[in-house]
Amino acid sequence: MAGSILTQRMGKRVLVIERHFKLGGFNHAFTRKGFHWDVGLHYVGEMGAGMPLRRVMDLATRGAVAWRQLPPGYDQLGFRGENHWYFDSF
Repeated sequence: MAGSILTQRMGKRVLVIERHFKLGGFNHAFTRKGFHWDVGLHYVGEMGAGMPLRRVMDLATRGAVAWRQLPPGYDQLGFRGENHWYFDSF
C-alpha cells in the first residue's frame, strides 16, 4: 500500500521486497501437522464511503476495489445457556 501511494503522490519508483518463501507472503493457505489455515484477507471492517481507512485504500488502489457491505449477522458468537443457546452479533 505504501509503495502504491509513494508512486502516485511522490513520483517515486518503488521496489517491494518480500521475505517469505512463497509469493503472496501470508496471503495464502498452508497446512501444518494436519491442520489447514487460510491466512489471507477475509474481510475488512470500517470501509464505508468517506471513512479514513476506506479513503487510504481508495488512494492506494486508485479506486479499483469494489467494497460490499456484509449481510447482518455475518459474525456471530454462540453461548450455551442452561436450556438454550445465546447468539450475539458483532
